[in-house]
Amino acid sequence: SKTSHNPRAQHQPRTCGTVHHPRPCSRAVGRLPLPSVHDPPRVLLINLPHHERVQRRWVASYYAPNFLIPPTELMGLASLLRDRAGAEIALVDAIAEELDVAAVTSRYRAFEPDLIVSLSGFRILNEDLAALGAIRDAMPGAASVIFGYLPGQAPEIVARHPGVDHVLIGEPEEPLLELLQALVDEREPAGIP
Repeated sequence: SKTSHNPRAQHQPRTCGTVHHPRPCSRAVGRLPLPSVHDPPRVLLINLPHHERVQRRWVASYYAPNFLIPPTELMGLASLLRDRAGAEIALVDAIAEELDVAAVTSRYRAFEPDLIVSLSGFRILNEDLAALGAIRDAMPGAASVIFGYLPGQAPEIVARHPGVDHVLIGEPEEPLLELLQALVDEREPAGIP
């Protein structure tokens, strides 16, 4: 079943730390486009497609033609969302499976995700934003969430991309749990730490 949801909202960033050493807080910024959320909520976590065998990590992305490293950040979030939020999870490594955007959307459209979550690459941020937007646009009712070093450093800029609904700043675990709960509770994520 589904529950209704609030309209889109924008949120201003804040900083944590000391006066001499400000740093971004772990939190989410974005807008709420979801008309409803499944019960339990459905989350699709994607290691986004790319034309090369790119490895995405928090502060780096690199090409590795001879080996692949699993998307451990996404795997950890999948376990957390399943175990602590009771979410129904689909996890796809489009790099390992050599899937393009069309193949990802074809395979996972029937899942009807409420959230689509991805870690951005470093030098390929624009390509990742475009891929995330294309996947989100092919899955009506889903909101997109991106995290990583660059989105956390420039959340206002990344959040303006038409394919991005939410940007997680800092460590993604707690903000993503809070964002999902806000969607389930039909409230804006303004109070997310």
